[in-house]
Amino acid sequence: MMDRMMKSNTTYKMTEKGFADMHRYRQRFHLPLLIMGLVILVSWLFKNWMFTNVFDAHGMMSVESGRQLIGRLHLIDAVATLLVLAVLFLGVRYDFFYWNNHLLNGEPCETMSALDDDNHDREALLEANRKLEESLSHRLEVEAALRQQKHYLEALFKNSSDAIILFDKRHRIVEANEGFTRLFGYSLREVMGKDINDVLVDQSKLPESQGFYNDFLNGKENVVETYRIHKDGSRVEVLTRGVPIVTEAGIVGGYATYHDIGNRKRTEQQLAESEQVKRSIIESLPDLLLRFDKDGTYLEIMGGNEENLLVKEDELIGKKMEEVLPVEIAHKSQKALEKAFSTGEMQLLEYELETLAGKRQFEARLKAYNEHEAVSMVREITDRVRMMRELVEAKEQAETANVAKTQFLANMSHEIRTPMNGLIGFLQLLEMTQMDEDQREYLHFMSTASETLLNVINDILDISKIEAGRMELINAAFCLPVAVEAAVLPFSAYAQNKELQLTLDMHGLPKEKVMGDALRLRQVITNLVSNAIKFTNEGVVTVNVTAIGKNDNQYTVLFEVQDTGIGMSESMLEMIAQPFVQGDSSSRKRYSGTGLGLAISKKFVEMMGGNLFIDSRENVGTKVCFQVDFQTDRYPDQPKIRHQDDLNAG
Repeated sequence: MMDRMMKSNTTYKMTEKGFADMHRYRQRFHLPLLIMGLVILVSWLFKNWMFTNVFDAHGMMSVESGRQLIGRLHLIDAVATLLVLAVLFLGVRYDFFYWNNHLLNGEPCETMSALDDDNHDREALLEANRKLEESLSHRLEVEAALRQQKHYLEALFKNSSDAIILFDKRHRIVEANEGFTRLFGYSLREVMGKDINDVLVDQSKLPESQGFYNDFLNGKENVVETYRIHKDGSRVEVLTRGVPIVTEAGIVGGYATYHDIGNRKRTEQQLAESEQVKRSIIESLPDLLLRFDKDGTYLEIMGGNEENLLVKEDELIGKKMEEVLPVEIAHKSQKALEKAFSTGEMQLLEYELETLAGKRQFEARLKAYNEHEAVSMVREITDRVRMMRELVEAKEQAETANVAKTQFLANMSHEIRTPMNGLIGFLQLLEMTQMDEDQREYLHFMSTASETLLNVINDILDISKIEAGRMELINAAFCLPVAVEAAVLPFSAYAQNKELQLTLDMHGLPKEKVMGDALRLRQVITNLVSNAIKFTNEGVVTVNVTAIGKNDNQYTVLFEVQDTGIGMSESMLEMIAQPFVQGDSSSRKRYSGTGLGLAISKKFVEMMGGNLFIDSRENVGTKVCFQVDFQTDRYPDQPKIRHQDDLNAG
């Protein structure tokens, strides 16, 4: 079609003017059709008139009159038919001519050949219809997009959690969403057409609101934190934003949004109050609170006594540690600060400074609270350091005096024991002389008291030698079963007197001699069995000695002493193995003793390389056990002495 249009030198272009001319043409084409209809109507009326006039008074028509009437009717029908054909011919010809000259190009064609080319007219009309359809389709798409955008904006307006109002140029409310009702309590009907200031703004905020309105008239947007008034008169803290609506006609209105910030304001107020409380507490403390950055620059100083500063506070802010502190202390503080940032742990350091008030001792605790800053709590500890020094000196003096006392007792062991042994010996000789019953009873009491006093002296001297580090163990060969029997069997009579059952069980003990201190082992067993019988009023005292392991020439032996006596409480168990602690320490106690037996036994067991354990339940009984390793006697003729210093070194 385009080639034919180029060959005929005729351009077909449907313009906006062409569409308007088409409409006017259709109106012109309707006029001939109207005329044709009128002609047909007139002919019909004329035929009726003719029929009316040809009949006589009697309603009869002559033959001649009938012939004339038929001829006239044929003539009228022929004329009407010719008029209709003429109108149709003129309308169609006018259509082609007018379409070609006015509708397609908007101007006359250069050649009249288009009037004779029906194909050109049909294709041009189809092209025009296609373009019209495209234009209508585009318009429908734009209208659909506008409707969708309108629905979206309406949904946002309606469902927004913030309060939104629309107002006209005179600041009168024309629309409000449900968020406005929730926030301020007004319905749309209550505020429709009212000035915003009359609804939401109190007198103190009128100048502020007027300033917003002036900015609005100038096309400016406003965002500010303020408060507005609820329907019930309460204040509502809001973040408000006012935006003008500008069109080609200028500012036609605007909208305002109100975001409730009441919770945030209350939180900020609480934080501010909390911050003020903390600052007041810090400023009332005697300690200095220093804030640093990562480079050791002083950022803030709070609390404390300014006399403890090296320089005045205003001279300290902004300076680094090395600019204020002595070199050694600055280096030490910087290292601690770096470690606080790298590990996140608190760092503690002490130092001495020459302050404005003189030489002072300080303790600093550094802690990083984020990636860039740290705080340090600095406390003056001059008095504490002095007191600690005095306490250390007093402790050293007391320890020196105690060592002197212990050494004195250890040195006096021979001088004290010798007279006591002599006194007991003479009492035994006196028992062999002739005496009456009273004298013999008195002598028995003296012997018992002497032996008890000797045991007390022995315990005190033993613990003194142990504390002085002068206790020695003799590593000699002995028969273990014989040593155990020698320690337990002498208590048989004591147990029978209290109507107690005393049993001794030994299992798997070596037949050959073992190396150790038999005397101290018997002393340990004696102390444990004596305590078991002493604190048991009825029942059984059992001694079990069992070899629980053997490795080459070494035996591991477990010693157990168990009773059904009064037992001990948990609090007493924690102290019972300490020197001079007794299970019954009341002034009216029923059980005698120094409270040194378990303490001495525990020390001896530890010197033998073992550990002593106590398990006891009040009013149920007590079980004491210890475990010791013994070497078999390879060199029986070479006894060895094990010093307490060897134990401490090992």
